[in-house]
Amino acid sequence: MPPAHSPHQLSRALALLLTLGSFASAQAGQVCEVSTGPVSLIVLASGSKVHAYARTQEGTVARRDAKTVIFHDGRVITADIEAAGRHLAALGWGSRDVKVVASFPAPRARPRRG
Repeated sequence: MPPAHSPHQLSRALALLLTLGSFASAQAGQVCEVSTGPVSLIVLASGSKVHAYARTQEGTVARRDAKTVIFHDGRVITADIEAAGRHLAALGWGSRDVKVVASFPAPRARPRRG
């Protein structure tokens, strides 16, 4: 089972990924429009939960994959922090602040009674 992470740890990890991704994009000569305002990060336990929750939200999707949905207004719903960081960097959002709104770890298996 993956370890549980605090919102502070997740925010720091995503900020590092964004910084590295932005540097790589700049080195490759890519020009991306930089949006303003913070990115709101919601971490869910699985891709299916991500997409189920994203379907309940209004807004235009900027990027999507099997475990991440990113809206143009900066809302990020993901089950994969690293992939979310790569997507945000590719969108040119590496300089935006990251606010962890919620993090829900995968449910733990209950111990068997014997």
